[in-house]
Amino acid sequence: MAFFGIIFSIFSEIWGKFSSEGCNNKIKVLKRNAYSYRNFKRFATAFYICFSINISIL
Repeated sequence: MAFFGIIFSIFSEIWGKFSSEGCNNKIKVLKRNAYSYRNFKRFATAFYICFSINISIL
């Protein structure tokens, strides 16, 4: 029972790394495709859509 906390912290750290790596990959793909955008506002809009951020609250 004493190892439960240690095992839980290991798995939570691993899943945290997976989610951050997934976000980094999405950003890299967006930057790679950003050469076709005409200005930064379109790139920012694509970023908000990719991460499902509501633009109206910004």
